[in-house]
Amino acid sequence: MPSRRTVAAAVGTIGIAGTAGCLWRTGLFEDAVRIHVNNHDDDDHEVDLSIVADDGTERFHEAIQMPAGERYDRDGPTLTVGRYTVRGVLDGDLADEYRMTPLDTPITGTKLPDVIVEVDGELGRFAVLGLGGKP
Repeated sequence: MPSRRTVAAAVGTIGIAGTAGCLWRTGLFEDAVRIHVNNHDDDDHEVDLSIVADDGTERFHEAIQMPAGERYDRDGPTLTVGRYTVRGVLDGDLADEYRMTPLDTPITGTKLPDVIVEVDGELGRFAVLGLGGKP
């Protein structure tokens, strides 16, 4: 029969593990977002990218000049882990957005997905999505 100490340790461990996936909701964690833009087109384009918090506050904005056939990778903003809307506009005309939700993984813990923008790729003329998240 296990001792009271063993039972208490097991109950405490289960309680901590059971709430670990929800801790990002407390606003205690921050994560850097990587931004990847792929221009598969033969023409140059401008991609206007912004990340907006649920309260409507714009946390990141950049107009990215994309030469034909080029790829753009950079560290984006460091954000408090939470839910955001990522909006992209191609050449001031065509728009798409992605609902960014934190990922909870056993290996990396709670983090924000990378932002992926595809111009004239397999997903159509213009697509904004998250790597490792749900599009």
